[in-house]
Amino acid sequence: MQTHRMLFLLALIACVFIGCQPAPQGLSTADEQAIRKTVDEAIKIANSTADWNAYTKTYYAQDAIVNPPNAPAIKGHDAIVAMLKTFPATSDFKVEILEVNGAGNIAYVYGTASFVVTPPGGKPVSDQSKYVEVWKRQADGSWKVAIDISNWDLPPVVPEPTK
Repeated sequence: MQTHRMLFLLALIACVFIGCQPAPQGLSTADEQAIRKTVDEAIKIANSTADWNAYTKTYYAQDAIVNPPNAPAIKGHDAIVAMLKTFPATSDFKVEILEVNGAGNIAYVYGTASFVVTPPGGKPVSDQSKYVEVWKRQADGSWKVAIDISNWDLPPVVPEPTK
């Protein structure tokens, strides 16, 4: 009987200590600013040089997963760079971050983007998208995108049927 009381008391003490842990706090202002700065740096690369290797290294974690619209998930820097190189010429890329939040080493970003795409031999088309990203603090303290998903506002272009 004494053993049961001792186990009950230990369990009760453990529950009190586990239950009394402080709730994780949201992101610090410095963390939010670091994320916004990384976004700004990546957008600058995309608009000025379209150096997709530099863009990917600036923006994505090494093992990042990108979930592009109408395509399978892509994982890792090399695959992300290869995917970005298949996109038609893109210009005037702008991002509006609507929300940044998180706790500890994980954050999320929700926002919208606008851009102009010029298909080969086609006319420029303006479009908008919305996105959600999961960010992780890296070993060096920087923040990088770990998971990225987005979709465009315009419907996908369906090729004309061949006759």
